Amino acid sequence: MKEIKTFSACKWDDMTSATLEQLERVAIIKKRVKGFDAFLVKCAPYYGFTWFAFENGEGITESRCIYIESSIHYNLNSYGGSNYRMIRAMLEKVEKTLFTDEELNAPIKDYDEYRRKDYFVRNYLPRRWKYESAFHIIRSEQEEQEREERIRRHFPYYSQVAFAYFPLSGCVDYLKKRAEIVEKRYQEFMSNAEQRESAILYELFNYECFYSWDLDGVIDHFRGTGITAAEIQKVFNRHKWNQGEFAQ
Repeated sequence: MKEIKTFSACKWDDMTSATLEQLERVAIIKKRVKGFDAFLVKCAPYYGFTWFAFENGEGITESRCIYIESSIHYNLNSYGGSNYRMIRAMLEKVEKTLFTDEELNAPIKDYDEYRRKDYFVRNYLPRRWKYESAFHIIRSEQEEQEREERIRRHFPYYSQVAFAYFPLSGCVDYLKKRAEIVEKRYQEFMSNAEQRESAILYELFNYECFYSWDLDGVIDHFRGTGITAAEIQKVFNRHKWNQGEFAQ
């Protein structure tokens, strides 16, 4: 049997900073997934089999890892002790998480798909460039001054989509355009009464409202979207006595 090379990763930062060249040398499998370069790598000593997805698209001068799926989050026993079945399930998760522009522009089939598309645009797609997050823990006045200077000199463009600062205005425009496409498709989806209720019901379960009977989390979630507290209460009342059936 061919010896499997490993990639040394003691910390999660070692994973996220891995380069395309490093992973190409140790990859067990190389695969194109929805226009992204995907590599299956065995990471030692902690993370095990891991899929890395790299962006090589338009406007990219440096290929960057935008998504990682590690076997550390999987129970091998759930796959009959088969690494092959587990790795296949991991790849399916990668395929479900990443989207092409054509897929982003396609009609939304269900609320879960909207959530995945929205998360992809806001959290994974921005990783195609270096950026400075708007969220930051201030440890000292000097560190904060250095950060402000770094943003001013290298990351002057702010994205409301990603809540981050980018080096070029084109990065901000790229994300805004795709967020607007997803939002447009979402509004079309929510214009259907049955689909609108399915979205509310999804979040009622997500916030465990049928156990706590506390709707505040869902009300805050939909605040500013046109879905009112009264509408959420109405959906809750309609399903609160048969939630077991819906939970299945």
